[in-house]
Amino acid sequence: MRTISWSPRYAIGMPKVDDQHQMLFKLISQLREDYAAGKNGAALRVALDALLDYCLKHFADEEALMESVQFPDLVQHRFEHENLRMAVADYHKHFEADPKSFDFPEFIDFVTVWIQTHVLVSDMRIRDHVASRKGSD
Repeated sequence: MRTISWSPRYAIGMPKVDDQHQMLFKLISQLREDYAAGKNGAALRVALDALLDYCLKHFADEEALMESVQFPDLVQHRFEHENLRMAVADYHKHFEADPKSFDFPEFIDFVTVWIQTHVLVSDMRIRDHVASRKGSD
């Protein structure tokens, strides 16, 4: 399974978003650690649900921020968030149907790669947009 840890390279320079990204990294890491430690299905469910709930909160907050700064790629960014929501809902459905056969390593690898790529590519566009607006003031 892939590991994930926060580093300054993921910072987009907006404290609320950066704090939430750090929390997402922490929640993914915690899920990985719980799975690797052999924790039972109930403990894994708690960790998985915490990650999913926080992800939804973060997306809502990030999308509101993008609206407030008139981010021109908001529609595309929302589409990326929606794609993750749908993928995670599918994973969650599989977990609920049969927790013992749920492929946690696959899920953890998926969300790890997704969040790292999303922050480094898509969220950095928000940073660049805000910086360009400040530069034109």
